[in-house]
Amino acid sequence: MQKASIMYSDAARELMKNDIVVDLLGGSLQSLGAPGEHSSLYGEMQLSAGVDAIHVSVATFATSIEPFLNEMFDYMCLFRDMSHRIMQVRTVADILTAHESGKVGVIIATQGMDCIGRNLRLISVLSELGLKIASLTYNERNHLGSGCMEPDDGPLTLVGRGAVRELRHNRIALDLSHVGYRTSMEAMEYYDGPVLFTHSNAYTLTPTARNIKDDQIRAAAQTGGLVGLTPFSAMCRKTAGVRPTIDDYIDHMEYVISLIGVDHVAIGTDFFPHSTVKWANSTKRFYPDMIGELTWPTARSEGIDQVAKIVAIPDALEKRGFSKEDIRKIMGGNAVRVLRTIWGE
Repeated sequence: MQKASIMYSDAARELMKNDIVVDLLGGSLQSLGAPGEHSSLYGEMQLSAGVDAIHVSVATFATSIEPFLNEMFDYMCLFRDMSHRIMQVRTVADILTAHESGKVGVIIATQGMDCIGRNLRLISVLSELGLKIASLTYNERNHLGSGCMEPDDGPLTLVGRGAVRELRHNRIALDLSHVGYRTSMEAMEYYDGPVLFTHSNAYTLTPTARNIKDDQIRAAAQTGGLVGLTPFSAMCRKTAGVRPTIDDYIDHMEYVISLIGVDHVAIGTDFFPHSTVKWANSTKRFYPDMIGELTWPTARSEGIDQVAKIVAIPDALEKRGFSKEDIRKIMGGNAVRVLRTIWGE
């Protein structure tokens, strides 16, 4: 029997078509699965969904600069070979161009900076290559600070302070989503500009180490920054063993808005092309306390578990009483405003 197709409102479809949509964590355009399972055509899925710009993660787990440079080379080739469908984003004007020309704008980012070692000069080099968003750590401790999964909540280190200042000097947005509590709070003081939690939810609703506490949320807003909300199941669920739904995801969004207002909220889906085996042998295996019983098919909240369903977000927000103007802000308007402040014109 053929499954009934999911119906979305005309208003939601029009928003995805006509307004700027920015995903602050859109994964990767490089193939991560088995041959034929995923490919660079993941960008086509983003385009079909109506996403204008996505944060793609480059060499997050690299411990030296060479893997980062190798992956950047791959992206340079991808920008050349798929120039009719995707383009590199260096400025907010590029996001607008992507929208107007029917392409996906690719924001080069990294979720961990182990690759620079203690050589802060490399931040300027990566900036010249087009790095636009960077996180200090990915869950664990490194020479810059502590990740959110560390049992001991460590500080932003001396080298970390220098890295934060260099990121700001180079107009690279600081992402604190995988960063530990103390390191994140101290980094916000040193950055001296708007910061991002690109894909984090409210610890108050789902108390997992990857979510952020109320004072972190408020501190980010006080910098003029953004909190991007993710439908990742482990960060939305309210009951262990029960897969969350899009309603749980919107609950997180409403809660964060109640703390800091709609102008500081965005989306960061963390949709990622992946193979079931690879995910099970990496994320699920290495972070069992957070992932629990979840599998790759249930890793995202029901109703918002793939790129094609991003259109469900404006529909769900409209049902909660959000105005069209506020929905536009959440879906991309806020990201455009804040990224313009960080990156400049």
